[in-house]
Amino acid sequence: MKDLLSLIKETVPDGMTKRERALRSLVLREPSYSDRALAQILWPNDRHRIEYLRQTKLALFRHVDRVIYESESTSAYHRQYLNCLKTYLSIQILDSKAEYQEMLFFAEKLVKKAVRYEVTEVAIGTADVLFRYYGSVKGSWTKAKKFQKIIETQEALQLAERRAQRRYVELVAHFARSRHGQSDTLALAQQYVRELEPQLADYPSFRYCYYTYLVLSIEAELRSDKTELVQICHEALRFFQGKTYPIPNTVLFHFGFSRQVNLAIQTKDYPFARRAVQAGLELMQHSDFNSSVCLIYQAMIGFHAEDDELVRQAIAASQRYRNFANLAEQWRIIDAFAHFLEIEKQKPFRLGKFLNEVPLFSQDKQGLNITILVIQALFYIKRRQFGTLIDRWEGLQKYATRYLKKDHTFRSACFINMILVLPKCDFHPTAVLRHAEPHWQKLLTCPERNDVEIVPYERLWRVILSCLEQHQWA
Repeated sequence: MKDLLSLIKETVPDGMTKRERALRSLVLREPSYSDRALAQILWPNDRHRIEYLRQTKLALFRHVDRVIYESESTSAYHRQYLNCLKTYLSIQILDSKAEYQEMLFFAEKLVKKAVRYEVTEVAIGTADVLFRYYGSVKGSWTKAKKFQKIIETQEALQLAERRAQRRYVELVAHFARSRHGQSDTLALAQQYVRELEPQLADYPSFRYCYYTYLVLSIEAELRSDKTELVQICHEALRFFQGKTYPIPNTVLFHFGFSRQVNLAIQTKDYPFARRAVQAGLELMQHSDFNSSVCLIYQAMIGFHAEDDELVRQAIAASQRYRNFANLAEQWRIIDAFAHFLEIEKQKPFRLGKFLNEVPLFSQDKQGLNITILVIQALFYIKRRQFGTLIDRWEGLQKYATRYLKKDHTFRSACFINMILVLPKCDFHPTAVLRHAEPHWQKLLTCPERNDVEIVPYERLWRVILSCLEQHQWA
């Protein structure tokens, strides 16, 4: 019961029986109670109390189901999708009991609705029920053939949709898992584009086009082709907005915001990126997760555009959205950079605690672990803990040699090599500047990568030199 506690809190007692209200009140008051304990409290002297609890729980769950279905955060499209699934379940029950008249009443309407809303699994299942009914019960082969054709068409569509979904997941998993060889990921993306794009006209369904346009946009993003990415996103939005049913806001979020804003940061089009973030926040006001993603981008824009107030606003607004495990570590990294750049001064920054709170990113040797190592070095320099940096010098050098290659990590390799120059030059700013110059020039020849370079290395290097100069005259 406690797993559904947050939903039970949203139910209202109106329309509930006395038993349902009593169970709801008890669960909210004592969420840790077991089923046996709940039954003992509610029906202490009744030997059927476990059965009463089971029936009352089912009744209460129906109210929870209504909360999910009627929730403001559930889009019109997903409400129709859930409605199709619920009706399909009713059809299966009626069919199993041979209550054909009632089954036909729901099934013939549902198959049309499922085809219209492109809920392929429901269209196939419902058409299959009608095919069996008209073919084997009524003996009407003419009507049976009609539903057989629907099954064949929908099965071909479902196969294409699953293939597009699989290609998208494979591409994202390959990128997230390896991190090395962006060229390999680009080659894979281009292979999937050649496979999926020619069939956009053949399978103009929501799911097929959604995953195909995602693959197309990722491929354009990997090539840093902003013009083509914007064109793909606009084409996708025109397609989805042309549908006869309302489209989920998450689709608009993907193509109207996240795909475009990432490349806008890379190309330093900060006014466009700011407008996109504001539009994204307005669009996703009912989605805490996507709102948190928007604010992460806002902080990144602030770091890149050197707009510290924008970073402060993002951090302040993010406090209510930080309960997502897969975003929590990213927010901690943003907080660390904000402290280093003295954007955030209210709370003291503890480096040891920070390192304990980013275990997942620490394992990503060619991803955000680079950022974590950079943060350590930055705080050692800022706090004049030069001895600690010297102690870590050999390990940092081995790390750079082993994991940082001439691929998407090349800028990180250049920056870490610049940091490695510091002990050799006895932290003297003029000598550091001179010996780091070859690595600096190489760094400038490569484009930034936002998922690793949350703050541009150019800005961090300026702060490092400033810290060394302050130390020299201290």
